[in-house]
Amino acid sequence: MWLSKIIYIEEDPNVGFQRILLQREADKERANRLACRVQTLFRSLAARARSRLLLRRDYEKVFDRNYRAYYYTNKTTGAWQWTKPLLLGDDDLDMPNDEWRRIETREADNNNACVYYHNPATGQTSWLCEENAAKLLQRSFRRFLAVLLGANPSDFATVVRAVTFVRDAEPTYHRNSRGLAHMVNYALICHCFQFDYCQARILYEKALRRCPSHPIIARAYALLLLAMCNGSVGGELSKTAIARADSFLRLAEANDRDGRTFRAATEKCFLWAVVVHPYQPRALHNSALLHHLVLRDFSRARRLYRRALVLDPESPEIYRNFQEFESNVGTLT
Repeated sequence: MWLSKIIYIEEDPNVGFQRILLQREADKERANRLACRVQTLFRSLAARARSRLLLRRDYEKVFDRNYRAYYYTNKTTGAWQWTKPLLLGDDDLDMPNDEWRRIETREADNNNACVYYHNPATGQTSWLCEENAAKLLQRSFRRFLAVLLGANPSDFATVVRAVTFVRDAEPTYHRNSRGLAHMVNYALICHCFQFDYCQARILYEKALRRCPSHPIIARAYALLLLAMCNGSVGGELSKTAIARADSFLRLAEANDRDGRTFRAATEKCFLWAVVVHPYQPRALHNSALLHHLVLRDFSRARRLYRRALVLDPESPEIYRNFQEFESNVGTLT
């Protein structure tokens, strides 16, 4: 009776015959078989996880703009499919990164190498890299803004002249500070590009002592006086500054009625400064004064004044001149 409790009869899996085992031997074999099953299951899960890891490394999801759906592509071979790889099971690949990638390929007709850029998250393609696209967009926006604000260069030669003037004016003045033309040119640089009004005023006044009736100096100095005039007691006295500016504008008008002499300063300095500094309120303010008092383009002057105030709403100089503009000519535009 006790013997039947400690023996166990089972079929030998290796030979297919029945055999007699003691209970402890049967328990040990059963434990071994369970351990083998657990190991097999673990290795299967590990292999599946490893396969999925390799799939995630070799495959990626890419968005197709035409079909508004994602497809799966092998990054090594370039093969692609609409359905996800079977080994992924219920899992899926991560969403693609929103980034632009450089793709090298060859043209089908002549086998020439070509490069384009692709965004796997949006499906967009472009012949321009991000940097060049940003430059093109910035250039287009600046040109649009320049046209809107009246600073559109008439042709490429005008652009070249403006760039050359801005580049050479200051070093030329430092090499020969006694020349009148060099002095005026550098004053315009300080006035329109560096916004160093104090230095510009010193240079204009020095040039006026040498040539009191020169229309370029007179007009530029008048615009500078108004740009510096804030209407406060502590700053430039309003009445004195306005009276001096008005007298210099009248003098320039008498000596250069059609404004031809001042045209170079207009294009190279006041208008080009808006192209170079479209978000600088002082550049916009200077151009607004030019359109207001010299070019008499009141509609454009109003846009420039308003944009300058948007960028610097606390500026007393811009506010005072815009207020003067609205009270005098605002009803005419």
